[in-house]
Amino acid sequence: MPFWPKCCSLNAARKTITVEPVFLFFSLANNLRAIVFQTLLYEKVCSDMFNSTVCKNLKDPMYKEQETGVQKLASEWEFYESFAYTLPSIFVNLLYGGMSDRVSRKLPMILSPIGAIANAVVLLVLSQHMDAPIPWILLGTLMNAVTGGMITMITCSLSYLSVITTEKTRTWRISIAEAMMLISGALALFISGDLLKVTSFEFVFSVVIGLNILVILYVVFWLKDVDDGIQKTPGNNGLSTICNWRYFTDSILVLFKKREHNRRVHVLVQLLIIAFFIFAIAPAWTLSYLFLRHEPLSWTPTMFGHFSGLNAGLRGICLLLALPLMKKYAKMTDTMIMIIGSVSGILSLVVFGVSTETWMVYLVPFLGFFGPSTIISIRGLISTMVEKSELGKIFGVVASLESLSFLLASCLYNYVLYPHTVKTFPGMSFLVGGATMGIPLALSIWLHRGVKKEIYNTLVEDVNDKPDAHVIGEEELSAIA
Repeated sequence: MPFWPKCCSLNAARKTITVEPVFLFFSLANNLRAIVFQTLLYEKVCSDMFNSTVCKNLKDPMYKEQETGVQKLASEWEFYESFAYTLPSIFVNLLYGGMSDRVSRKLPMILSPIGAIANAVVLLVLSQHMDAPIPWILLGTLMNAVTGGMITMITCSLSYLSVITTEKTRTWRISIAEAMMLISGALALFISGDLLKVTSFEFVFSVVIGLNILVILYVVFWLKDVDDGIQKTPGNNGLSTICNWRYFTDSILVLFKKREHNRRVHVLVQLLIIAFFIFAIAPAWTLSYLFLRHEPLSWTPTMFGHFSGLNAGLRGICLLLALPLMKKYAKMTDTMIMIIGSVSGILSLVVFGVSTETWMVYLVPFLGFFGPSTIISIRGLISTMVEKSELGKIFGVVASLESLSFLLASCLYNYVLYPHTVKTFPGMSFLVGGATMGIPLALSIWLHRGVKKEIYNTLVEDVNDKPDAHVIGEEELSAIA
């Protein structure tokens, strides 16, 4: 008799624990790299512009003009780095989305950490040579971009998860997986400042490399190749298998496929919501560090790490606990949760933009608690409106749209708005983001009504096919919504 009961067998464990550790460790590595990269960039910009005396005392009031100059140039390089990563990933995500449907769900999940390792190696070398030209950081960024990076890892992991789950449990499983990402991100952000203080850039980037190697080993040896009943493209696993432009065109065509019950329109509206939501929330991702280091707040990297850790941790709790409870006990639909998430996003951005005291900044994570539920609910809802053979493609389209929206937002906030308002009103970008968030809110309200009508029409068709069909009334319709 085996020691382990049947429910605890290796096969049972592999069915239960799937992409969650991928989210956990890859996000931990990605967030460690991101926060330490911002500090590295800030220091390299300062060392390029001024001598070590100025850089060590940059927060001194006598160096106010120098600090503003570093802020402006660092913001511009944040934009260049975002551009170098985002532009290639727009096309890469469409390519890998189709690849996950036609070739393998696992292959793109192996390529992404390979690029992340290359990126970390470049940053490690640059941290040892602080006098090296700043543009060299773009080399590692491009290596990360052509293998997809974080967005592709999310896309292909969710594609894998959607295949092995039912429509009833999908949103819940997606929220659990992304909660792993946010919780590990919270840990990374919380410890990054202290870790950098007691170690070095080289040590942190070495940890990032090790975590990505762990992800590769997990995907190769633990994740099972899923049998999704879809005809796979034969190939020799060479370059032609990876770089097949048919994957790209298949992903584009999925947008224009005719679907019953007005679902094509609903899919397109959900994509618009994602685009405007990412555009609106982008300042919180790209400018928070610069904004909080600027006067009057003048935070240290450690303070920023603690705040970011709290923010990510609360968002993880939202996905891990609040979102499942809202669906199971409050019986909220995905569209209603999207509305709540958009309102939460507006409140957090507005308060962030007008913050002049530390206590005001710490209100932001609580006001934005429900913000991540918008994207999660869309991913769950949109996966129910396409066929199983289209899951990789539609998630690839979502990822590419997120990248494009983020790129356009970076152009506006990092390259135009923030450099021109940092001296007068540095929080302006956050207020613009809050105003833009009104668009996904309005679209979510429209979609809520549209999906409600779609469900009603579907039920009408079902009961009309039965001999003893009855008329569905408003009470039943209200219960659905």
